[in-house]
Amino acid sequence: MERTFKVTSNKVPVKCYTISELAAVYDLTAKAFRTLLKPHLSAIGKRVGRYYSPKQVLIIFDRIDLPGYAED
Repeated sequence: MERTFKVTSNKVPVKCYTISELAAVYDLTAKAFRTLLKPHLSAIGKRVGRYYSPKQVLIIFDRIDLPGYAED
């Protein structure tokens, strides 16, 4: 018997985020998320203070797809 899963989409508002907040969106630790971002830092640019700007957040969402969650 095959099980089918429906993938739900996440809707995350584009606003200023800290690394910890973005890590929570991706369900990762802050350290793991920093490692995931490392190859894309040149495209994302430097943070202002501790926050990524909405423009940078759009680049992050574009480069690293938002996770979808499977439901029965």
